[in-house]
Parts: sequence; C-alpha cells; structure tokens
Amino acid sequence: MITSTLVSRAQNRQTAALLPWCLLKPRVSPEKLKSILDYVRMLPCPQTYQCFANSDLPGRADIVMNLYCQIYGRTDQSCFFGGEGMVVMTNPISRACI
Repeated sequence: MITSTLVSRAQNRQTAALLPWCLLKPRVSPEKLKSILDYVRMLPCPQTYQCFANSDLPGRADIVMNLYCQIYGRTDQSCFFGGEGMVVMTNPISRACI
C-alpha cells in the first residue's frame, strides 16, 4: 500500500511538471499588479506556498494567476490578464523556494 502511494505521488509530480504554468510578466507596473490581484482576490494564497511573503506581491500574483488557470483551464487565454500573464513550462515554485 505504501509503495503504491509513493508511486502515485511520483506520477502526480511528473504530470504536474509537464503542465504549463501561468506567471506574471517581468516589470509589470504596480497599478497593473494591483488590478490583477484585485481580479483574482477570491483565490486565497495557500499556506503551502510559504516561500512567498505577504509583501511579495509579484510572487503572490504568480500563485493566484496560476491557481486561476488551474481552475479555468491552462490556456493562453486564461493566462492573459490584460497582456501581463505568460505561460511557461517550468515549475516556478520549485526554484523560488530553494
């Protein structure tokens, strides 16, 4: 039972690693950043992302933008956010929390 659980978790991680991520483009103005966060404010920042401080607004935007795309579909359109979102294939959380 434990072995199958570990295999399942490993497979889930591999699958997640292949999915696109929605992130904030570099150098977004504070006004646009606030607008994006206001738009997705209904999504809480999960406690599992403790590497981002509450004051790290770009980091929080990355998290909630990606959560939004997970809910509404991982597409360029769901990651548009007024032209300030970008789709990447690398998990940003893994390198941000190192």
